[in-house]
Amino acid sequence: MMSSQIWIAIGAVIVVGALLFRGGSALARALRAYSREGQLAPLVDALEALPEQRRLTEYDRAITTLWRDYQREAAARLVSALVERHGDTRIAQYWLQEVRAVEPEIFASEIGAEFYQTHHNPQVAADCGKFG
Repeated sequence: MMSSQIWIAIGAVIVVGALLFRGGSALARALRAYSREGQLAPLVDALEALPEQRRLTEYDRAITTLWRDYQREAAARLVSALVERHGDTRIAQYWLQEVRAVEPEIFASEIGAEFYQTHHNPQVAADCGKFG
């Protein structure tokens, strides 16, 4: 049988975990707000405020979250923001191609051929994948 101290410790861990999950980071809150309200600027601001070494990874995580939740239009808008700011990176080119290949209608409405022509980098795209 477990002592009361162990039960208290387990309870504390559960409460702290629930608070962290519920509140989350500023980035997690911005992503949830974007999912609910469609306000892209606060999410992009939160992503751009991150240290450079984390920024692209967090863009990828945010886009992946939206993509997997079938919020594909929202994901496409975030891809556009990523490409505008970091279009020379492989992850930006990966997502640009992914939206174009998997969701051509969303690509047409949210990104468009002109944006693609301006920002598509064939040299980077030829060597891209899900890495920065």
